[in-house]
Amino acid sequence: MTVRIVDLEIYNLKAKVKRPFEWGDGRAFYRTSSIIRIETSDGQVGWGPGSPVSGIAERLIRILTGQNPVNTGVLWEKMRRANIPINILGSVDIALWDLKGKILGLPVHELLGGAIRRCIPAYATGGYYPVEGDELDWLKGCIDSAMNRGFQAYKMKVGGRSFGKDVERLRFAREMLGENRKLMVDATTVYDLPAAKRMGSILEKLNVTWFEDPLPSDDFEGYKMLSQSLSVAVTAHYGARAPYPLVEHIKRRTVHQVQPSIEGAGGFTGSMKILHLAQFRNVICMPSCWATDLHIAATLHFLAAMPSLSTQIGDQPPVLEYDTSENPLREAVLKNPINLRLDGKVEVPDKPGLGVEVNPEALEKFRI
Repeated sequence: MTVRIVDLEIYNLKAKVKRPFEWGDGRAFYRTSSIIRIETSDGQVGWGPGSPVSGIAERLIRILTGQNPVNTGVLWEKMRRANIPINILGSVDIALWDLKGKILGLPVHELLGGAIRRCIPAYATGGYYPVEGDELDWLKGCIDSAMNRGFQAYKMKVGGRSFGKDVERLRFAREMLGENRKLMVDATTVYDLPAAKRMGSILEKLNVTWFEDPLPSDDFEGYKMLSQSLSVAVTAHYGARAPYPLVEHIKRRTVHQVQPSIEGAGGFTGSMKILHLAQFRNVICMPSCWATDLHIAATLHFLAAMPSLSTQIGDQPPVLEYDTSENPLREAVLKNPINLRLDGKVEVPDKPGLGVEVNPEALEKFRI
C-alpha cells in the first residue's frame, strides 16, 4: 500500500537571550524558529525547520493530505501554484525529503545525487555588537571562543557603528585571527555605494575573503559596480526568503557568490534549482544557515552533494555557516545536537532522511 500524508503540525518557538546583541539593521532580545511536522499513514514523521508562521497550516493540510510524500517535485509545484510563501514551502519541502529518505531507507544527500564529501568545513558567524557593555571585550570573547572550538574562519558584522569604530573592530579581529584564518564581513545591506566602496578598500587591505550584503538586495547596478571595483569577493544573501533578488543577481552576474538558505530558497527542491542556475552562470552558490541544528542538518546534506567550487584537481568544498551567537533553541531542538570536530569540520548525518531525531520536549518547552 502506498504511504500517504495524514497530518501536519507547526511548532512556533521562542527563547530569550541572556545578553542581547545587534547588527546594522536589527536587534536580538529573543531567538525564534519554527519546526514543521508531517506524519504519514504508517506513522512515519518528517521534520522541516523554518521561521515562525501563522494562518497557513489549514491551507497546507488541504494541499498535502492524501498525497504521496515521496513525490517531492510534484508537491513542491502544487504548493508553488497555490502561492504558498517560498520560505514556508521550503520548510515543508525539507520535511518531505526527510520523509522520503526514511521511507526509502536513504539519507537525503544520497537522494540529491550522492555525497561528494562526508564532512564539511565550518565557519563561525558572530562578531555582533552587544546592546550593552564594552564592544572590543565582547568581540574578543566571541573570537576566542570560536578559535578554541577549532573554527578556521570567522564572519563578523559591520555597518552598525561609525566607520572608524568598525575599522577598529576589523583590525582587532584580523590581529586576533592571524593571517592563517579567514575573515568574512557582513554589512546586512546598510551601505550605499560610496560607503560600500570605502569599506571595501579597508577589507582588501585586511585580506577579507568576502564582503556580504553591502548594499540593498535589489540594487543590482550598485552590486555590479562594486564587484568590478574591488578585489575582495562581493556576495549577496538578503532576499534569501524571497529568491527573486538572488536569481536576478545570478542572471546579471552582479556578485561573485549568492547565499540562499535551504529553507528560504524553497527547500531542497528549490535550492537545487538555484544551484544549477548559478552553475551555468559561473556564480558560486554557498547556502547560509543562521538557525537551529535541524536547519544545520538539512544544510549539511545539501553541502555534501554540491559539486566542488573549482574545476581544479581535488575537492574545493563549500563551507557551512555555523552561528555562534547566543541561541537557546539551536541545540535544544535535537536529541543529539550537531557536533563541531576539533579540526573545525562537521560530519554529515548518514542515517535515513535528515538523519537526526527531533526533541519533542524542547518543542513543548519553547512553543509559543
